[in-house]
Amino acid sequence: MGEPWPSVPPSVYEEALDAACAGLGVARPEAIDPVCPPDPWAAAFLLAEVGGRLVRRGEEVYLVAPAAALGSPLLRALRSAPDGWVRINP
Repeated sequence: MGEPWPSVPPSVYEEALDAACAGLGVARPEAIDPVCPPDPWAAAFLLAEVGGRLVRRGEEVYLVAPAAALGSPLLRALRSAPDGWVRINP
């Protein structure tokens, strides 16, 4: 958990995100058109575990957790910001 997050090419992100979300039973997040996409399987896992949404700010992609998940051990382990934002791309 001190290593940079993995990234994949945009085409792989788009293809794999659908399958990863479906496999975990979560809705596919809204398109964010990332320059440097996060690992789609990691993104789907985080959405399944804590909920929330993905947000792009410039070249950075964040998981924004819902208020109900702010005390999550997973978010603490990922060192999320106090408001539940976790950067998930390199």
